[in-house]
Amino acid sequence: MPKPTFFRLAETKRKRLIKAAYDEFSRASFQDASISNIIKEAGIPRGSFYQYFEDKSDIFFLLAGSHSVFD
Repeated sequence: MPKPTFFRLAETKRKRLIKAAYDEFSRASFQDASISNIIKEAGIPRGSFYQYFEDKSDIFFLLAGSHSVFD
């Protein structure tokens, strides 16, 4: 589950991060997916990622559990 700070992000930044994660998990298996690739594509620092999520499983399950993450 994302941390509360994720839900306080500006919509454009939140969508950019979700799209970066979606792209990474579409490209690679969960095991091979890289937080480094996600943050690079999203244009955020690694520390910011961990302010929003505990680990990559948090963002993976956000994507897997929602049909409207891009809305």
